[in-house]
Amino acid sequence: GRVGLCYFLALCSKESAIGFLPLVVWTDVCFGFKDKRQTIISYGIYACFLALWLGLRSVAVGDVVQAVPALDNPIVAASIWEQILTAARVQFDYLKLLVIPVGLSTDYSYQQIPVVSTWMNGRVLGFVALMLGGVVLGFGLRKRHRVVLYCMVGYGILFVPTSNFILPIGTIMAERLVYSPSLFFCLLLGYGLWSVSRSRLAWFTMCVILVFYSGLTLARNRTWSQEDIFFETQVQSAPASAKAHYNLGRIQQAAGLSDDALDHYEQAVEIKAD
Repeated sequence: GRVGLCYFLALCSKESAIGFLPLVVWTDVCFGFKDKRQTIISYGIYACFLALWLGLRSVAVGDVVQAVPALDNPIVAASIWEQILTAARVQFDYLKLLVIPVGLSTDYSYQQIPVVSTWMNGRVLGFVALMLGGVVLGFGLRKRHRVVLYCMVGYGILFVPTSNFILPIGTIMAERLVYSPSLFFCLLLGYGLWSVSRSRLAWFTMCVILVFYSGLTLARNRTWSQEDIFFETQVQSAPASAKAHYNLGRIQQAAGLSDDALDHYEQAVEIKAD
């Protein structure tokens, strides 16, 4: 009951938390059902809380469907095929940032990530290769190291609601969307280091990772220290984004820097005229 309540509170906080219910089922499939009767009861409790949340959501939102601006998510104006290809390209970027979190950005809106129209895109092919390789590796190690397959599928389960594969969401890409799925990246990384923990190389690798990631975190904290630094960094990390240039121009205009503001306004209009 308490876990079901936590699930309900998670849903009230963020709709993407709906992925934790299939994740519970996947966890039981991977590690076994301890008590089938208790498991069925637990699933029933989850389902009741989910139904309650859906009812409350229906009352609050009703039949209102808010259109997603193409400025925030360009794929809303693209074909289904382009939507899938672009979503695959973005997933490759997420995986890259998990491994090497360099080049982080607070904005990926139009036209920082162009809509992909052909499957012959390097990042699309890279994502497909990683996905297929992960499935083959996971099934190959499922008897000795079931955690590997568990992490790979679990990562996908938590990412499905916000992946843009099924329905376009409010943004084409946002690093906050990888927070929950990154649990499985961290688990897989930790499990890998633990599996070779008797090796000095493993300890050395762990120390290097901690120092590297900690340094990046400290450097990144500066981005959020002041509003002007935040938007200047946003333009540096997303120079092709109309929204980023507009945001910086607005801050500079408020600070009395009219010439600098005008320059960024012009760049914003040049990227997206409307």
